[in-house]
Amino acid sequence: MIINIKYMGDLFYFIGLLVFIVSVAMSMSYHESSLVKEWAVAFKRVSKKDPVKSNFKSEREFNSYTLSNSGYKMEVMFFILGMLTSSWPIYFTLLTLQIFVSMLNKYSIFNKTFGFLFQITKSITIILLVMNHFHFHKNIYDLIITF
Repeated sequence: MIINIKYMGDLFYFIGLLVFIVSVAMSMSYHESSLVKEWAVAFKRVSKKDPVKSNFKSEREFNSYTLSNSGYKMEVMFFILGMLTSSWPIYFTLLTLQIFVSMLNKYSIFNKTFGFLFQITKSITIILLVMNHFHFHKNIYDLIITF
């Protein structure tokens, strides 16, 4: 059974919708998850091991930590696979910025301001790419270059 390439794109961008939902959830709980991440980094530095569920103060903190880690991995995988599409420069830029922001997270002042703005921008970009695939059918890269 051969799968039509068009349906592969539809499947990819349907997964993009799921990534968008996770990205919005991460945006809404950004402040809490950044505090939990800071605690987890400090815990790992002191104890030399990753925190487990029993190390967290509450179930909510553990869920926030798990959502942010899983969401980050989903976004990175989506961006890597997105580089196989015609909008590859946009996905490459998002992936590069994602790596850059994760390196900046070591400095808490950048984490609070730039990280949140990037999370919102990333969510908007993901939904625009998904909407473009299903509705607009424009070459976004060419539009950006000519702008």
